[in-house]
Amino acid sequence: MIKKVQNYLLHNHPLVWNTKIVPIACIIIPMHLLFFVIGYYNGALDFTETEDNYSSRSHELVLFFSALFSILACIIWLVYYLKNNAFKAFYPKTKYSLFKEWGLIFIISFMLCGFCISYYAGVDTKIRSYYSENEAMKRCKTLSDASIFYGDNFDSPDTEKKLVNDTLRDVELTYVLFNKHRHSLVSLYNKSITNYSFYDATWDSIETLKVKNWLVNNTQDSVKAVMKRFYDMGLEQHLKGNIDDKQWFSLVYTYPHFVQKRVIEDRERELYSPVDYTGMPEVANRKIDTLNEYIKESKNTKYIYYKTYLPIQELEYNYDKIAKNYTNPNVAPELFLLVFYLAFGFSLALFSFRVTSAKNWLIALVGFGIVNIILGMVTIIFNLETFYFIALFFISILLYGSIIYCIKRNTQKGISGVLLNSLLWAYPFFIPITYNLILESLRHYYGYYNHIYGQFRYDDYPVLQFLDANKSYMLWVNMVFVLVMMLHFSRVIRKWRALADS
Repeated sequence: MIKKVQNYLLHNHPLVWNTKIVPIACIIIPMHLLFFVIGYYNGALDFTETEDNYSSRSHELVLFFSALFSILACIIWLVYYLKNNAFKAFYPKTKYSLFKEWGLIFIISFMLCGFCISYYAGVDTKIRSYYSENEAMKRCKTLSDASIFYGDNFDSPDTEKKLVNDTLRDVELTYVLFNKHRHSLVSLYNKSITNYSFYDATWDSIETLKVKNWLVNNTQDSVKAVMKRFYDMGLEQHLKGNIDDKQWFSLVYTYPHFVQKRVIEDRERELYSPVDYTGMPEVANRKIDTLNEYIKESKNTKYIYYKTYLPIQELEYNYDKIAKNYTNPNVAPELFLLVFYLAFGFSLALFSFRVTSAKNWLIALVGFGIVNIILGMVTIIFNLETFYFIALFFISILLYGSIIYCIKRNTQKGISGVLLNSLLWAYPFFIPITYNLILESLRHYYGYYNHIYGQFRYDDYPVLQFLDANKSYMLWVNMVFVLVMMLHFSRVIRKWRALADS
């Protein structure tokens, strides 16, 4: 089948035939599907896992094998692709032939570099298959509201200015003030809800205030409903504590002051250590809260067991992963940018080798490296902050001017093949270099480096603030720029190829 397709392409679309895109696609596409399936499998959530006992499936190992396969597939493709070079026998018949060939090379390169996209797409698809975004947000809201009613993570006390020995100092308060009333530092009024990435700090503050108002107004039904939803979420995943939602409510709902004596822990037990390492220096002889915990030995190892606990760690850990996947998925625009530039760099290096010669390509590679080393050393030795970028900026313009001058004079190629390779490798950096030069110039102009770190107000300089905040968008603009310029350079190279060899 593939042989028939290739034979048809040879007679009707020789450019497509020459790139061997059909045979390599028949290998790459099934592998993309395989990596998607592997990602889908590895994206499965185990609701018994917590941050303490989580065992990674090692995404890094999968990505290593994807990179290894990319290299092997690339070698096989290059063996067949480099067998035939139309430039050695005849010139392209149309002015866009070069651009089309580079485009096909780029597509193959993108497929070879993009296995990570397929893998992470599988991971994201699996994680999101558990709940829709709206449902996941509702469940995370339940976890947030319920978090005030478990654990002993009380907020740090506020401070106030007081005269101590005729000196005005910040003194910690021995109470928390809420709704114009004083409450104990170990009351529910001195706690905040757990944050999930669906919600920002403003939402957290509003939601914390709402839950505390339930306590002030003695709105028991709302509290019971949250606890019931939380408990049902655990049962749904076959997770249980040693109390149910009704017992939970009776233990923590101590109206009106809500001082917490019984603590609802987030796990059944933890390893016992007679030394508390939470502070510096070490605090010896950790005291056991006999009201809430006890020591028990299991297989010659001592553990602290909690008298009341719920499957909190498991739920928080897994729903946090779901929330983060919706708000910050693995397959993000940044990943596409990374793969694009990897594929573009490889396709450009191969294309430049294709249109010039191995000798010119190697000389350009050595020269390109030496020039960058020299510029970098000068920048470091003489502490010239923008010298490197300014030099590359003018070198890029000089290279382009040299090629155009050579074509206009219609002379022999000479060393222009080396210059052409260097130009093709340098121009993708033109927009980033220009952007950073403008940004640095504005920083010097507005006195950015005259301020102590963190004290410069970007709000006073909208242009500088805009440029500094939109560096990632510059890379997207540069992506369009390099594509358009490749169309232009394909026509320039076609004219350059017509020049006589030296």
